[in-house]
Amino acid sequence: MKKCLERFGLDVFLAHEDIMPTLEWQKKTLSKIKQTNVLIALLTNNFRDADYTAQEIGVAIALQKLIISLKADVDPYGFINKYQAFKFTYDESKDSDGITSYDCTKSCAEIIKVLSYYKEHAYPLKGSLIRALSSSGNFRNSNEIAELLDKFKGWAPAQLSMLMRSGIENRQVYEAHDCKQLFRKLFGEYEGYIDLSLRDELLGLIGEA
Repeated sequence: MKKCLERFGLDVFLAHEDIMPTLEWQKKTLSKIKQTNVLIALLTNNFRDADYTAQEIGVAIALQKLIISLKADVDPYGFINKYQAFKFTYDESKDSDGITSYDCTKSCAEIIKVLSYYKEHAYPLKGSLIRALSSSGNFRNSNEIAELLDKFKGWAPAQLSMLMRSGIENRQVYEAHDCKQLFRKLFGEYEGYIDLSLRDELLGLIGEA
């Protein structure tokens, strides 16, 4: 999940991966909770059995952080019982060498959609997605990001320009089907707010509808 959210441009902290062994993990975790905008609780059996997770949730609630719960094994409980949990889903596959991999893109997309409804999170989140789009290395990833960006309302001129530049500078963006659809939609909805020179340059790459 961490890798998936980072693929969408989010800065993600996961304690057991991101804390150096020499650091006092309690202090580091507390510091990160204070800095974070959102805490995601993946409700597994291990989550409930751990000694520290309830404390981390309590700190996040005390600091009035947004909490998103994903139900894997157990229902929300304790302090987070009042928050509706989304079902955590993933796709499992094996490569030619028999190595199993897991893809939780659908659950990560749900997290993005939830965050897009919060005004204080929507603008910076949109910027993160655009930056991720600008560095996208394949059509699939570009289309996934475009689908998420399509859910946002209220585009500022600066972010529209940023989005168009991401298309102009990256073939994996301007040739991606869903990205083309998004660009054309925004051209129509925000005609009076977009940089016409950027629009015309991008149209030269994606073609008319």
